[in-house]
Amino acid sequence: ECDEIFFAFCYPWSLRDADLLMERVEAQLVDQRRDDVYLHRETLCHSLEGRPVEIITLTANDIKEVKKDERGGAVREER
Repeated sequence: ECDEIFFAFCYPWSLRDADLLMERVEAQLVDQRRDDVYLHRETLCHSLEGRPVEIITLTANDIKEVKKDERGGAVREER
């Protein structure tokens, strides 16, 4: 109930530029073996033009396990 949710919109940032940036971030996390960082990308929906609208979670990796609640939402269990 105290969670903060942020929505971001950036124009004129192309979908390709966003994909390239996220690929670089993911590669850096793997290359640096950053176990302390949690990154998850998921498609929320598609725009009217058919482009994917992603949910990107980037946070400290203090998640023990992610489960789904009865409505299908994610529930975090802290370590």
